[in-house]
Amino acid sequence: MSFSPHDYILQLGRELVLEFEAGSIATTPVLVGDIREKALRSKLEGILGEAVFLGQGCVIDSFGKTSRQQDIVVSERQLGVSFSVAGSDEATYFPCETTICAGEVKSSLDTSTLADILTKCASVKELKRRSTASPNLSGSHTHPFRQFGSTVSLSGTEAEQFSQDEKSTDQIFYFAVCGESKISRKTLKRKLSEALANNPLSVPNLIVTLDGTIVGFASATAQGLKKRSGFVDADVVYFSESDRDAFPTLVSELRKHMAIARTVPTQNLTNYFVARDLNVVEYFGFKK
Repeated sequence: MSFSPHDYILQLGRELVLEFEAGSIATTPVLVGDIREKALRSKLEGILGEAVFLGQGCVIDSFGKTSRQQDIVVSERQLGVSFSVAGSDEATYFPCETTICAGEVKSSLDTSTLADILTKCASVKELKRRSTASPNLSGSHTHPFRQFGSTVSLSGTEAEQFSQDEKSTDQIFYFAVCGESKISRKTLKRKLSEALANNPLSVPNLIVTLDGTIVGFASATAQGLKKRSGFVDADVVYFSESDRDAFPTLVSELRKHMAIARTVPTQNLTNYFVARDLNVVEYFGFKK
């Protein structure tokens, strides 16, 4: 008998459904949410690998903006940094330059939880990775980039340069995982259409419910729909219903983004550690 990774991931999804159900016996919404967040993080930690760190907290940028509280933050393990207030997991802040993905966990998907998901997604995607143009081999100035997990940065052509506004690969991938769907497809379609019209950054790259709803981006081609990472590359929002594929789709899309995602050079992180100008009260010279 041969081992099937797909069947293994399916089993993880089934276990997650049971753990979400078990969490419902907790006595407060906060406890229920905490149990389900930990269950999802536990499942993802093994399948996403040791190159990333899964935590919770807020994402920040070096321009002074802070996201809303995030249930799951996926960041670089070796090159990433974080700031934990008094060692608190919940009060941990992750620079957006080293954050690969972020996500929200909900017991159910309804109009209220969807609104919260959209707000939290926007608060992450509106953060700006600090990017500075530098000369490339042709002498023109472009914005360098690097793959996550690598210290090597590249200054490519104008078409290849880092561009958070124009490329899904250069953005944080945002996802939402809900225990069950309590919203009609018609209402969900209307709410997402409104969000895309008002602020495309508020719409997650992927929404899955463990009872089978999958919502993501795609582009319409002559051969049919082709999945896309985000709205920048897409012209369609697709809806799928398959309880077998919900968790495997989440894992697949997260790993796919991790493999192609790009960010800015590591030296850009120094902006988080630059001290304010000193208040010099006196100085003296000396001879060498």
